[in-house]
Amino acid sequence: MKKRFSASINIIADQKFGKDMKKKKDKTIQKDVYTYEKKMEKKKEFEDYVNLVRSVLPDRVVVL
Repeated sequence: MKKRFSASINIIADQKFGKDMKKKKDKTIQKDVYTYEKKMEKKKEFEDYVNLVRSVLPDRVVVL
């Protein structure tokens, strides 16, 4: 039986740069931040998103 793939990408920024971003208070830094979350069911789609963000922000991408 093939394993099902499931992943999500979370982007956290100090300013809003997309209409789908939500504002929330970050308790660790006591500031408002903007977050975006996208859930994916396909590994290729996930890898493409990670590579895209990495191409723009190479030192800021963390994959857990």
